[in-house]
Amino acid sequence: MDYNWTGSRIIIADDDLINFELLKLIIGRTRSEVLHHKNGIEVIEYIETHGKVDLIVMDLQMPILDGIEATYQLREKGYQGVIIGLTAMSTKDIKGALLKKGFNEIIEKPFDRLRLLKLIDDNLKMR
Repeated sequence: MDYNWTGSRIIIADDDLINFELLKLIIGRTRSEVLHHKNGIEVIEYIETHGKVDLIVMDLQMPILDGIEATYQLREKGYQGVIIGLTAMSTKDIKGALLKKGFNEIIEKPFDRLRLLKLIDDNLKMR
């Protein structure tokens, strides 16, 4: 299925360049603007400086400030956009805790490309 998210701005927060490039390849085909940040501090600073983004795909484990704490801080600062957490950990035990920290959705690595795109699409439509 082809998605057209022209005009959407999506942040991919991941310190692993290979993961970022894969996500950019998948999401970039949707004609959305894809931005890259390597840690939670960069994401917070970008949003404080530039304002609105439509969606954040946030890796949980990053240096300097991880995705969990970055999401929590963004929510504390009033950010209401969609944040999808990406994790290599099993989500069965931690999903509830992560949703309480402010994530809208959690997806496990390795992720299914079609599932990720549908998840993003569903969340963009709700905005």
